[in-house]
Amino acid sequence: MDFRKVYSKVKEVMFYDIFENWDVLFFILIIGLEFCSPFLSKEKENARRLLTNFGHVVVSKVFIILMLGLFGFTFKYLDHAVLSKGFISSLPISFCIKALISFVILDLAIYWQHRLSHKLSFLWAFHQVHHQDKALTVSTALRFHFGEIFYSLIYKTVLLIIFGIPLKIFLAFEAFLFACAAFNHANIKLPLKIESVLSYVLVTPKFHRIHHSVVLNEQQSNYSFSVPWWDMLFKTYTAKKSVVLVGIENEKVLSFLEQVKTPYLYIKNMKKVK
Repeated sequence: MDFRKVYSKVKEVMFYDIFENWDVLFFILIIGLEFCSPFLSKEKENARRLLTNFGHVVVSKVFIILMLGLFGFTFKYLDHAVLSKGFISSLPISFCIKALISFVILDLAIYWQHRLSHKLSFLWAFHQVHHQDKALTVSTALRFHFGEIFYSLIYKTVLLIIFGIPLKIFLAFEAFLFACAAFNHANIKLPLKIESVLSYVLVTPKFHRIHHSVVLNEQQSNYSFSVPWWDMLFKTYTAKKSVVLVGIENEKVLSFLEQVKTPYLYIKNMKKVK
């Protein structure tokens, strides 16, 4: 297997490939805003957290590249053989309308994936790594276990096939999703007027911080990543004025290796309880 060829193919479509093109500039901009106008000074980004959370990106990329290479899978082939002939791709409407329909479908699907990741024990085994962070900063948006990235990739691929969503639109949605995640995890203090207006159309850091609360019923709310409307529609919206402590209650700060092992240990303990 020529891993250089595999990587070059995967690289074109690999979401969370943030340190290329505009994404790195957006990420740096958010870090700059965190230092200039932090919501909580005690939760400022530090080198250890940044390296730990970025480590999850590196591990996820290596794992996905190996898996796609192992099965000889490329999204370009999928797009040519399946997606270009699919339902949304074949609709006699403009590309912009196709993109709008696809964004709504994908965003709703991400809401339900996120919600189920808190409700189903097997999915929570992986997703909890994201919530173990004791501070909420832009690098928390990178902190996803490679197992969660992998099953998310499978889930999204199935959605692409079912709805026939064009690959270009999917890639645009992934870029949009990353931008939203970087923004709503950021430790930035927005002016009150801007916050009040934005919160109706966009998931803000204040909105998403409630989801990272150590309090379980708050943690199991505010699942939306981009627009807050899904939480309002499905009655999972929570509003709170006071500062929310984030993380998982009674959970110690884990090393990177301990974070990687977390799902295995959690599933192992589940089996013992049964």
